[in-house]
Amino acid sequence: MTPSVKAKHIDESLLCIMEELSKYRFGAVLITDRENTPHGVVSKTDLALSYKPGIDSQVAAETIMSAPVITCSQDDFLEDAIHKMIFTDVHRLFVHKKDPQNIVGVLSLTDAARICSGSCHACMSSRIKVDKNR
Repeated sequence: MTPSVKAKHIDESLLCIMEELSKYRFGAVLITDRENTPHGVVSKTDLALSYKPGIDSQVAAETIMSAPVITCSQDDFLEDAIHKMIFTDVHRLFVHKKDPQNIVGVLSLTDAARICSGSCHACMSSRIKVDKNR
């Protein structure tokens, strides 16, 4: 999982959400209320889909967010998390510690595929052979 999760308040404008995603190069941002309770998610896909019908960039994130927030526990097995993403038709799960309100990270299908394929940097570097005769 990616341990840093960006969250914006439910009343933030779509423009603010776009700037946040661009600044941190994230695919989605968690949407919370003023008490930091997770309420939804706004992804780059959500923003792209809002563009075509001409939704004003000043409307609140709540207007286009996907809800509810789909979560998994940090103690869940990767296979279970992947299964949950596939069967709930989401690209990412927000990872919680003990309580689903306590979000500590995010796991995307891309992250899971990278780990499962062995193409992560750690996996690749462990397969590099060093010729000691050079």
